[in-house]
Amino acid sequence: MTIGIIEDDRLLSRSLKVVLEKEGYRTLQVYTKKDAGQILQGTEELLLVDIGLPDGNGMELYHTLMKKWNRKIPAIFLTARDEEQEMLDRKSTRLNSS
Repeated sequence: MTIGIIEDDRLLSRSLKVVLEKEGYRTLQVYTKKDAGQILQGTEELLLVDIGLPDGNGMELYHTLMKKWNRKIPAIFLTARDEEQEMLDRKSTRLNSS
């Protein structure tokens, strides 16, 4: 099984890679939205996606990749952000886009 890791925190990304590979998984690491679109191939069986990438939103990236690959890959979304702050930011984004 191949797991794609899309995480800009290099220490966290490396830690995930080490643990997953120790358990027998193959991994592909990318650190940005741009790299994900260029390096990941859509053959991964699971994606670990940081929501707060330096060059864009990880959730939007996920939906873009699923359209590009015309398939649904299970994903686990990661964030270091506080849940309350995340909800406020989403509400603000919706209000600003109205």
